[in-house]
Amino acid sequence: MERFAFQRIGLFMTTNGAHRVLNTVDKRIYKMLYYTCGTENLCQKFFGGNSMKTIGNILWFILCGAYSAFVYFLLGVILCITIIGIPFGKQCFKLAGLYVWPFGKKVESNFGKHPVGNIIWFILGGFIFALVSFIAAIILFVTIIGIPFGLQAMKLAKLSAFPFGAVINKPVKSKKK
Repeated sequence: MERFAFQRIGLFMTTNGAHRVLNTVDKRIYKMLYYTCGTENLCQKFFGGNSMKTIGNILWFILCGAYSAFVYFLLGVILCITIIGIPFGKQCFKLAGLYVWPFGKKVESNFGKHPVGNIIWFILGGFIFALVSFIAAIILFVTIIGIPFGLQAMKLAKLSAFPFGAVINKPVKSKKK
């Protein structure tokens, strides 16, 4: 059983959930200390994921995510002006959302759900979008630091080629006991 000790006030915490206050420490002080200094990661509390995903998302947003998301958002608005372009504009909004924060999200594609929409998308521009993301991924794979970003660019290339029927999910976290 692993223990974290705050010896100055006589507070001991265990990771198995059996938390005990050993001296006459008020429970409110205990809770305050646990939630600020305890075993929970502050990035998990404030950003909802682990810290590496958060750092990756912030770097991605600064380096290329904001620009790419803005381009896809603007393209989506232009496509939504016409009635025929509304389904394609919705796919641009989906891509823009993934370009903002790609780390920690999973793309499940289902080409068979909308094959005609995917073929039209691929012919009219999806091939170019996917090719740009694929080339960016290859360039990022050259350096060790760029590998996680290259993986995200490959995910975006897959979605850029065939966005109709694709679902963007956050992976389900397994609870550690």
